[in-house]
Amino acid sequence: MNYHRPTGKLIAAFAAAVIVPGAILGVLAIRTLRYEETYLKKGLEDTLRIEVDQVVNSIRREIGVLSDELARGLGPLEEDNPGPTFAEWKATDALVGIPFLVSAENRILWPRRDKAMSPAEDAFLLDNQDFLNDRAEILAYENVALLPAAVEVVAVKSGSAAAGEAEDFSVSGREPAGAPPAQLRENLAVAKFRGSREIQSQRYQQAREEKKEVFSRNVLVAREEAEESEPEKSILVAGPLNFSRITAGSERGFIPRLTGDKLELFFWKKLSPAGEIAGCLVNLEEFTRRLLAVLPVPYSASRLLTVLDQNGTPLLDPLEEGASRRWQRPFFAREIGEFLPRWEVTAYLSDPSALASRARLQSLLTAVLIGTLLVAILLGGFLIFRAVNQQIVLAQEKTTFAANVSHELKTPLTSIRLFAEMLEQGRQPDPDKQRYYLKTMAAESKRLSRLINTVLDFSRIERGEKTYRREKVDLALVVKRVFENLRIRLEEAGFSCRLLVPEEPVPVRGDPEALEQVLVNLLSNAEKYSEKIREIELAVEKGDGAATVTVSDRGIGVPKAAAKKIFSKFYRADDSLTSRVKGTGLGLTIAQAIVREHSGELAYQPREGGGSRFRLRLPLLKD
Repeated sequence: MNYHRPTGKLIAAFAAAVIVPGAILGVLAIRTLRYEETYLKKGLEDTLRIEVDQVVNSIRREIGVLSDELARGLGPLEEDNPGPTFAEWKATDALVGIPFLVSAENRILWPRRDKAMSPAEDAFLLDNQDFLNDRAEILAYENVALLPAAVEVVAVKSGSAAAGEAEDFSVSGREPAGAPPAQLRENLAVAKFRGSREIQSQRYQQAREEKKEVFSRNVLVAREEAEESEPEKSILVAGPLNFSRITAGSERGFIPRLTGDKLELFFWKKLSPAGEIAGCLVNLEEFTRRLLAVLPVPYSASRLLTVLDQNGTPLLDPLEEGASRRWQRPFFAREIGEFLPRWEVTAYLSDPSALASRARLQSLLTAVLIGTLLVAILLGGFLIFRAVNQQIVLAQEKTTFAANVSHELKTPLTSIRLFAEMLEQGRQPDPDKQRYYLKTMAAESKRLSRLINTVLDFSRIERGEKTYRREKVDLALVVKRVFENLRIRLEEAGFSCRLLVPEEPVPVRGDPEALEQVLVNLLSNAEKYSEKIREIELAVEKGDGAATVTVSDRGIGVPKAAAKKIFSKFYRADDSLTSRVKGTGLGLTIAQAIVREHSGELAYQPREGGGSRFRLRLPLLKD
């Protein structure tokens, strides 16, 4: 098929429908690939957040369980001699370190300074007597999200995101069905605080106005090793309070005391409405062991889980001996709460490089998929564009073909009708003129028949209905017969004709009439496209298992740009109605189709010295 340059409108439509959307899709896809690792990290962070939150809640519930256990183990005390009860309490519960008893007037009743006092009790009194006597203050920790002005009444809907993300800050760890409204408000306040930087800023500002100290967290949560960011503020703030203020309004609880890098934890319980308070310095080692027991499996293929103390030291190190890790830079971390200040549950990636490798692999796979999709879109669009362009070209060529055929049919019909009317009306009495008219009418009729046969042959070839009668044929005789039939007309038209055929037969298998049609089409082209030098040579050769027929002329030749198109249907170098050479553009198309059906080939090459040469090759028939 002849190829025409696409029109500007068609190119614009193709760009609007395929190229521009494809380019936009490609840009968006490339931008998405840049954040592939971020998406993976966000998904992993959400998973670890849920797990860490569950661990924090489990630890806080366990703190409530330990509080219940210590309270149950502390039996009735004799004010004059609490020693035996304290001794039994310490012997039956490993959590009990050094017991103490404080009167309602904040006098230390136990340990007593006597000869039976142990060095540990002496050190305990030395460090804590001013605090227990209410003469000194310590930093009392509280959740900044639960400051009095921060606890708001919030309308709660079942299954709300805030309720789902809220942590359990219950001291006792018990959550009966239908949590009390106060506890639910606290949980929602914490969830709102974590989800809004504006609320965080307001609460920290409120804490500073109330002369409370704001701390930085003990860890730096960063997603990239090279990433530098400011330490986050702790959710805990602290203000100085004495012993009586801390224990006011509650029946029991824990009091953390953080001095430098040392943490002490006191358990206290009110014994009577009179206000006596008994308690103990908690055995922190046993306390820690009990808390760590509620942790899930600390190491898996994807993450490592542990608890960091106030100094950023892991209380549980699941790594192999000799392995190292930057414990202060976890992938995700959450503070335990006001009873263990600066303690955090932390999660790390088991293999930090695995996430980047996975992201690169996923990015590569996604890039390949996107690239394949873009190529498919562009290729599909190009094929559709090409098909549409070909249909447009075909429609144009069919229109031109119809016009040319109509013109070709009209010319001989006009001559036949004119001469027939003159003969019918007797307007030409000269016998020689009458014979000329009849001869012209016969020639135009043959021309008309050839044109109609050409169109019919092409139609049958296109539909695959063209059949051939295969038999043994002497190609040399076929060429001689065609040459003799056309020689007189060619010589009358001023052509010098030359025939070169071998004396021996040139046997091929084929349809002689079809092969004659091929030769007639080639000679007709040579006749039509020859101008000043009118010379036609027809030669037959055989060799290398093939028979070759060459049709050479000294005509105008074929332009180099059109050499590959001349066998396309409807193609004519000059297809205008004013062209000097008339035709349908089907002669060479039909000739090539016939030759291919005979397992041969038809090729064009320019002739040295000017003109054209068509070479027809057919397989020789073996004996």
